Amino acid sequence: MFQHYLKTIRSKHSDIVFSSKETIMTLLLEETESIYTQLLSCLLDGVKVIEKNILHITKKLVEKVLVNCSLKLKAYLAKLFNSNDALLSDYSKIVEGKLDTSMHTKMNASSDDQDVDHKLSENNSTRCSI
Repeated sequence: MFQHYLKTIRSKHSDIVFSSKETIMTLLLEETESIYTQLLSCLLDGVKVIEKNILHITKKLVEKVLVNCSLKLKAYLAKLFNSNDALLSDYSKIVEGKLDTSMHTKMNASSDDQDVDHKLSENNSTRCSI
């Protein structure tokens, strides 16, 4: 669904369409118990700075959703960047800004972190293309 939303959003769409997609994506992320790598990859693909085929409106939508869900996604994104060779500089400043504090502080080895590790390891090879 996220992939479809990101592929179909256009600047000619009304503000209501944009805000509706933003609200739905935000609510789904906030309400889900498991954030998987495939979903994170789908969002991150929309904010790659080197990707020329990404529409500005798509990038704007992803950035809004990332800001809206930053508290929930922070640990997942930090683990994803720590476990992969991905560089924060390859992505929008929004991603770097949201992760800056968690990337520079030592993460506790709590059950929440172990849960994040487990969820990120599932479906790790699947990518989303926008």
